[in-house]
Amino acid sequence: MRDLDHGTAVSAHPRAGVTAGVCRLHAEFLAQQLNVSDHGPVIVAEARELLFSTFYRVPGQYGAKGTGLGLALVRQIARRHAGDVAYNPERGSCFTVTLPAIA
Repeated sequence: MRDLDHGTAVSAHPRAGVTAGVCRLHAEFLAQQLNVSDHGPVIVAEARELLFSTFYRVPGQYGAKGTGLGLALVRQIARRHAGDVAYNPERGSCFTVTLPAIA
């Protein structure tokens, strides 16, 4: 994110349908956000609290690959850097990592 420190950047992988963007927050640039979204299904409210649990997989997604570790690791890493990660249901499958800005 240091290289993207001078404004907003967006990257997309067209075949996978994944978009990532980085932007500064607040007038004093106290934090930066990384938004990652894809065209996956919106996750039901009952599953949202468990998304960041180790080995959790959304029910009904058994054909999807994965072990259920990715979001748990992202949250752990973000929190160790005084940040956090959140799921944004208004934007499809969108996750936002917020980290303090680099001085």
